[in-house]
Amino acid sequence: MDCPQVNVEYLGRFSDDFGAGEAHDNEDIEVFQDVHGSGQKSLKPTDFRALFDGNPDDHFMVGIKFTRKSIKLYSDFYTSDMIVASPLGLIT
Repeated sequence: MDCPQVNVEYLGRFSDDFGAGEAHDNEDIEVFQDVHGSGQKSLKPTDFRALFDGNPDDHFMVGIKFTRKSIKLYSDFYTSDMIVASPLGLIT
């Protein structure tokens, strides 16, 4: 059975904003940039870094609109079919 093709608009922007980012090598020590931009050596295990590395932003809101043949991410808030947001994102 063939699955219908679905066009997802703004998928690249979504991946940039919420994706995992670049894959890290399996090294025991890596240099991370903290929120102030200074490099620090981390002795955290690989699973810890995989879980907590990335975008820690807790202020987000994404509207999703569904049509017959496409899904539009970042649609207008009031015309969205689904809204994925943090509590802080809903306040503004």
